[in-house]
Amino acid sequence: MGHNSTRYLVKYPTGAKGCLVTLLGAFVLLYAIGTIGLLLERRGSDGESEVSESRYPTLQRAVAPLDRAETTLGLAVRRALRDKHTDVRVTPSTGEDGRWVVRARFAGSESFSISLTKTGIEQDMVRAYEAIFTSGIPIHFATMAATLPMMDRFGRESVDDAYATRMDFRVGERVNWERVWRLNPASLWSVITLHPELNG
Repeated sequence: MGHNSTRYLVKYPTGAKGCLVTLLGAFVLLYAIGTIGLLLERRGSDGESEVSESRYPTLQRAVAPLDRAETTLGLAVRRALRDKHTDVRVTPSTGEDGRWVVRARFAGSESFSISLTKTGIEQDMVRAYEAIFTSGIPIHFATMAATLPMMDRFGRESVDDAYATRMDFRVGERVNWERVWRLNPASLWSVITLHPELNG
């Protein structure tokens, strides 16, 4: 009974070795906590993406074709018109046929005479219509408007639509564009606007 007979079942290391073991244990614990948190975060983000994609499928399908149609048709028309301050607008057709409507406006080039100016505008329109209807994008109809500085009967000058036409897909898809220059352009489209000065 003269000595202490207490025995410890677990011996805790002391000194430098004890500090090293303690730090190693803390590191392992923190690593495990971080790994679990990362897994939970990834699981949550995957769930959010699945919800967003399933919630807005129609919107995602509609945006991509619109971007493609605007890019393809816009570039095609601007190249055909040599970018004569061209404004191209592409919108879906009101029907459910998956076709597109193209409205283009460009600056017409004045020539030495009214006749040559009109002919030049018609040649530009033919190139633009050809670019549209051979683009591979299904078209409902397309319109072309050439602007010129025109003077009204009161002597006031303004830049307006001097010559505007429309071509329907029923015509555009039947034209042999490789031989279009042998045809009469005026027989291919319907006239929307023709300024009296160009009709002289």
